[in-house]
Amino acid sequence: MARLALLVLFLASGATALSAQPLEAQPPEAPGPGTGAVQVRSETTYYDVQGQTAEMLGRALAAHGPRIGGQGFFGLTEWEVSAEYRWAGRAAGCSVKDLTVHVAVQTRLPRWRAPADTPPDVRGAWERFVAALDLHERGHRRLAEEAADAIRDRLVALREPGCGRIQAAVQRTLAAVMSEYDAHNQAYDAETGHGRTQQAVWPQPALIAEAH
Repeated sequence: MARLALLVLFLASGATALSAQPLEAQPPEAPGPGTGAVQVRSETTYYDVQGQTAEMLGRALAAHGPRIGGQGFFGLTEWEVSAEYRWAGRAAGCSVKDLTVHVAVQTRLPRWRAPADTPPDVRGAWERFVAALDLHERGHRRLAEEAADAIRDRLVALREPGCGRIQAAVQRTLAAVMSEYDAHNQAYDAETGHGRTQQAVWPQPALIAEAH
């Protein structure tokens, strides 16, 4: 499961890079491709569960796992994107410069310290479950990084006739990308059943089979 945090936009100095010469006296500049950087910060935190049997662990996951809108999940990935930039006016128009896109990703997963007398099949099932859950959440992390790349690419290509419009254009671009990647995350969860098709389920199928 993924949740996109509220977008925060940080603006660096907005002074234009015009010279003292009249605009019409400057040689025209082709827009050309811009450059930008993406910085990713990823962190994993854990919630602890206790138990010795599959049933006890299931109750602990339900009690302590992250919740959104009253619905519980085994894991959760949240991310926030922000951009720092300046803008520059030229004869060819106003564009973004000195761009850095930041993406902060936080993933929450369960952690279990198995008691010494835990049955081996429960230990093995837990290891498979956590590996599958981490695989699912890594998919959400990849989407966060792709969103940051998309923001960079679109902002460096952005051109406006005047710098009075550049901030609004940047905001629209950011909002559009976030909306697109919100849809991508929802589609990923729908496709994987929130990780069920990747075996991020508890109890694991092998334990259910043994119980019957």
